Amino acid sequence: MNTLATIQSIFKYNNQKSGASVTISSISGSNVSSYTNPSSYTISGHNVYQIINTNAMSTSGGTSVTNVSGTFSLSVSGGTATLYYIVIGAGGGGGSGDQGGGGGSSGQIQYGSLTIPTGTYSCSFQIGGGGPGSGWVSSSSTFSNGANGYGVIGGTSSLTINGTTITSIGGNAGGPSYYSNGCTTGAYGGGAGCNIGDGSTLTGSNGQVSHNGGNSSNTACTSGGGGGSPSGNGGNGSFGSSSGSQSVSGVGGLGGSPISSTTIGWGFSTVQYFCEGGHGSASFANSAIATVAGQISSYALAGYSSGIGSGTATNGQHATQSVNHTGSGGSGCFQQNGLGSSNSHAPAGSNGLILLYA
Repeated sequence: MNTLATIQSIFKYNNQKSGASVTISSISGSNVSSYTNPSSYTISGHNVYQIINTNAMSTSGGTSVTNVSGTFSLSVSGGTATLYYIVIGAGGGGGSGDQGGGGGSSGQIQYGSLTIPTGTYSCSFQIGGGGPGSGWVSSSSTFSNGANGYGVIGGTSSLTINGTTITSIGGNAGGPSYYSNGCTTGAYGGGAGCNIGDGSTLTGSNGQVSHNGGNSSNTACTSGGGGGSPSGNGGNGSFGSSSGSQSVSGVGGLGGSPISSTTIGWGFSTVQYFCEGGHGSASFANSAIATVAGQISSYALAGYSSGIGSGTATNGQHATQSVNHTGSGGSGCFQQNGLGSSNSHAPAGSNGLILLYA
């Protein structure tokens, strides 16, 4: 496997030996923003182009994602050049159902390089929108995008340059309470929801790519599982201890870890992380317990768990997601025994991202 220093040396050798010059310009599209060498993505001696979907992620559920598309011009002069890319699909929304849901998975990440001959090229792209999270509903064993307690599959991101298209699909939706996650269309597996009732085993789903969603174990009062990521499976939900008719909250399983820029081999001035799986919601089985704490993801990229904070319907509404371009999953939402309301929603997954290194 190439080290970071080797990759940078190859890039400099290929481009400087031929005297090649690479220019990316005229990046356009509705609800698209682009930045050259933004502070988080600088590489000494080279230009990094960041293209993002600026649409806000949903805080009110729904069944659709808001993808954006656009074009840009790529000019290569003085010889053949090497262009590096990162393309990230949007994260899947968190689950809910009539109790606690599982975490959505991150979007897929694709990275590599293209060899571009001298010339001017009209290029195109799509950046996926984050999948909305589920609101309060009666959960069901049947997968339906944005219904039956499931979140929404994240939108696909793609990049087309000189006849080559790189596609990264969006993340899987988080699963509902009481039922195993049946969403397998997205990238990595989505987490299973809370298992508070009969103690049956609930399993996270498989995705189209590698890692799976976390489970709820075969013990009653188990919290939701986390969503998968490029780096690993979602964590399993933990058991909440019970005393009589009451149950102490179990902590939701963490999402799969994100992938770092050092693993990818890009020499950013600071290490950057992409594509964390969303974590599962807490479990809770009796409204006499006043506190169900939401959980913060390990890397603060996935959505904040919509755990109810004080036993009232006005708390634990949709959880905000401050990162808008990492492709991370949304976390599960807890709503059991009247502590939630029709206004409570699991977090949405994060929008996708395109980075170009020239």
